Amino acid sequence: MKTYAFQTDILWEDKEANFRKIEQLTDQISPVEGSLLVLPEMFATGFSMNAPLTQEPPDGPTTAFLRKWASETKCHVLAGLTQSQTSGKPTNEAMLLTPDGEIAGSYQKIHPFSMGKEGEHYAAGESIQCFELPGGLRICPFICYDLRFPEIFRKAMLREQAPHAFIVIANWPNKRTMHWSRLLEARAIENL
Repeated sequence: MKTYAFQTDILWEDKEANFRKIEQLTDQISPVEGSLLVLPEMFATGFSMNAPLTQEPPDGPTTAFLRKWASETKCHVLAGLTQSQTSGKPTNEAMLLTPDGEIAGSYQKIHPFSMGKEGEHYAAGESIQCFELPGGLRICPFICYDLRFPEIFRKAMLREQAPHAFIVIANWPNKRTMHWSRLLEARAIENL
């Protein structure tokens, strides 16, 4: 399965402009049908603590965009967005969609970024999620700050059906790129 990681310069809190950016990148690369397209954490708004703006109901504009995009490309999509909850704070999630635009599931970020006070605006998730794609490929998504907590990666690997790949979506700052690379390498080495 081909995987396309969309790394974009996200326009701050401008969902429509970010949707257009993704569409333009898609036109440039013409992804192979059946591939996996991966978008960053909070790809539509940037890593904003403005939860009233970022959060959406399950049928909101970001989910609608992702459904349409998955259907048009005929690809699986893993993308970061925030979702309203029936009670309490919204969640920072990685949503997986099928090539027909159906939601296959989502993972809610377990470790909000404490230094950025993310936990004051978004609720922490409680469980690791793994998803099986066609051909038996099992993926396990995590989000940004989760990367600094090796125990959740270990727990994922100890599942009866361990993942074949971890996909960590993020809105990671450039000044900590070295940490990003080293932590990804560490999680990979620990879980070989």
